[in-house]
Amino acid sequence: MPPARSLVALALSSALLAQTHLYSTNTGSGSVTVTDPRTRTVLATIPVGASPVDLAFHPDATRAYVANFRARNVAVLDTGTRQVTGTITVGDYPAGVGVTRDGRKLYVVLDYIGRLLIVDTTTSAVTNTITIPRSVSGGVGAVLFTPDGTRAYVIAGGVSVLDVATEQIVASLSAGMVASGAITPDGQRVYFVDGWGGAVYGFDTQTHALASTTVVRDLPSSIAINATGTKAFVTIPAYLAMSNGVGAPAPLRVLKVIDLTTHTIAATLTTAQPPSGVALSVDGARMCVALPAAGQVLELDAETAAVVAQYPAGSAPSTLAFKPAPARAEAYGAPCLASTGPVSLVAGSLPWSGSSYDATAAGLAAGALAIGVVGFGSSAVPLAALHPAGVPGCVLLAQPDLIVPLANSAGSALLAVPLPRNGDLIGLQLFTQVLQFTASEFSGSTGLRGTLGMR
Repeated sequence: MPPARSLVALALSSALLAQTHLYSTNTGSGSVTVTDPRTRTVLATIPVGASPVDLAFHPDATRAYVANFRARNVAVLDTGTRQVTGTITVGDYPAGVGVTRDGRKLYVVLDYIGRLLIVDTTTSAVTNTITIPRSVSGGVGAVLFTPDGTRAYVIAGGVSVLDVATEQIVASLSAGMVASGAITPDGQRVYFVDGWGGAVYGFDTQTHALASTTVVRDLPSSIAINATGTKAFVTIPAYLAMSNGVGAPAPLRVLKVIDLTTHTIAATLTTAQPPSGVALSVDGARMCVALPAAGQVLELDAETAAVVAQYPAGSAPSTLAFKPAPARAEAYGAPCLASTGPVSLVAGSLPWSGSSYDATAAGLAAGALAIGVVGFGSSAVPLAALHPAGVPGCVLLAQPDLIVPLANSAGSALLAVPLPRNGDLIGLQLFTQVLQFTASEFSGSTGLRGTLGMR
């Protein structure tokens, strides 16, 4: 009987699985580009509206919402067909978007006029309008959610902390003219880039107290934090050029890496062109930096900050976001009508990479031998073709790539499959079923089809 780790090795050797895709807004051309970071090729460029400046994904990854700054709307993008399926009219200057963790509400920042709109994602109706500080620079907006989804940090020049359940502002944070922000994976710290003050401020998410200040100089733009929460990557596309005592932004080509344990500059990298947006890949291995003037992204190792590659990603990519990799589990197959049962199989957890994927079979006969079956494909083999005791109408629903004896306790059995944390497993499908042998019958449960995700 092969162990679960051998099962994973088999999956990796049998197929090259797709990573999640990188989406980038092209503000000047009114489009969003989809890039495959594995093959480093552009898959599609999608017209979305005038001046797209930000985008956010629904948690189930089926939709992306694109803030079109000059079109006064948010485009709804189907990530499967890569087509715009509708627009939500929101008013002047939509500059930032975010979706709540439950997927029910879309937050839209209107920066110049100082409004946060809360939109029902099912009906596209605005359900609440909240006054927030106004941005004076334009096109500056973002929404960050804590990992547990209970708080939102709304950026529009200033920072408002919103209780998601009550939709009430519970705090306002002072961090200069905020250009962007990022939250550590453990949710303990949130960092904001002061776009005009040349600093990065860290706040305690529980007390809202200022916890750190790191001077990066010049005119920083975007920030992203690696998966271990040890480094922040800050893009600096411009500096303040003085002419006759009057300042104006001038191009710069710098990316700074901040050590978040000491809050000091750990590295300064010079890019070929001025950098813009920055985003961490879903598996946490790569940090991608937009280079608008080159129409490319720069790929870095998220731990070492070493340059890995540079490749095309749209006409002038600015904001970057990786499509989420949600885990799913759904039942399939008809109930098996033996003399006992029927036996149901219900997921106790979702198949997240790096965790245990658990499912419980209920309705087993007392004393029956229970066997878990896990495979990389479905099956439709009658159990009667596998054993003379196979009950007519009962079917093997999962390919038997892994067979595990299970403990039958009072008619219930737990099937647990450990999944290593590996970005190559994103999107892999696992098919599971529990079979039972009694003294006279061979029957089985319904099946579960799981899609591996990463968070």
